[in-house]
Amino acid sequence: MSIATPEWAFKRYEEVRPRLPEMPSFDQIPTPQQVDDLGVIDPHFDVFLFDAFGVLNVGETVLEEAPKRLASLREKGKQVFILTNAASQQKQAQIEKYKRFGFNLADECIVSSREILMQNMQEDILTQGYERLGIITICDLSDWPEDSPYSRYNYADDADNQAFYNCDAFVFMSSGQWNETHQQKLQAELQKNPRPVYVGNPDIVAPRETHLSLEPGYFAHELMDIANVKTSFYGKPYDNAFEEAISRAKRNMPDLKRNRVLMIGDTLHTDILGGKAAGVSTALVTNYGAYKQGDPYEFIKISGIYPEYVMPTI
Repeated sequence: MSIATPEWAFKRYEEVRPRLPEMPSFDQIPTPQQVDDLGVIDPHFDVFLFDAFGVLNVGETVLEEAPKRLASLREKGKQVFILTNAASQQKQAQIEKYKRFGFNLADECIVSSREILMQNMQEDILTQGYERLGIITICDLSDWPEDSPYSRYNYADDADNQAFYNCDAFVFMSSGQWNETHQQKLQAELQKNPRPVYVGNPDIVAPRETHLSLEPGYFAHELMDIANVKTSFYGKPYDNAFEEAISRAKRNMPDLKRNRVLMIGDTLHTDILGGKAAGVSTALVTNYGAYKQGDPYEFIKISGIYPEYVMPTI
C-alpha cells in the first residue's frame, strides 16, 4: 500500500524542485482563470496536449467525459496528443489501451516517455560503451532495439541478484514490485560505485482508483538524495517530452505558435511546470487527480506554479 497523500507528494515535489525545470519569471503574480471545461476556451488553441492519469483516466477507469471531449476537439480540426509518463508499457500496448478507452487517435498522437527514453539512450549506449544495463521494470522488453550492443539484466525478486547490481548503468521504467529491499541494496551499490541512472517515468506519484502509487521518480530522487549519481529523466516535466509533441504537431502545422498550444494536466510540478517551461499555455484539472481533496489555489500559491486556467474537468 502506498504511503503517499496529495500533501506528502506536493511537499516531496517541492523538496526536489531544484532538479525540475525552472518556472518562467513574471512581473506580477498571475491570476488563473476558472472555467467550467475546455469547451469554453478551445477556440484559443490549435493543439491540445493531454496528461492521461487524473485527466483522461484514473488507473484503468476511463473518465466518462474524456472520449467525447477529445472527439469534439478533433471534429473542430484541433490536433490532440496524449503525453504519458507510463513507461511500463510498450508503445503498442499504450496505443491499444487508449483505443480501448475510446480515444481514436493516430499512433503518433501518443507521446510516451518510454519511447523518448529509448530514442535518447541509444546514443549514450554507444558513446559510453555500456555493456550491461540493469533495467527496473515488470514489462516485456521486446520493443528495445535487437542490435543494441549490451546485455539486459532485469531485477529479480531476490535482492541478492548481483548480476543486476553490477551493471554499468540502470534504467528505471516501472516501480511495480520494486520494494524497499531492492531500493536499499541499489543505494548501497551506487554509494560504493556511482553509475548513471536513466528514468523513464519522472512522476513521484500517480492517481489510482483508491490511492496514489509511488512511481519511478520517487525512487530516483531517493537515489539522488543518498548517492552521487548522474540521473537523466525522460517525460514530463522535462523538455524532451514537450519538444517531441510540438515537433509532431508542426508536421501538420509548420507555423504553429506555442501560445496556441495548451497542456492539460492534474499536477502542478509535472504537467503545469513542464508546460510553462516549454512556453505553452496550461490548464489544471482538479476533480480527479492530485488536488481533488485539497484547495488547488493554495497549492498554486505555495509553489508559485501558475496555470492560465483551472477547471474541474475537461
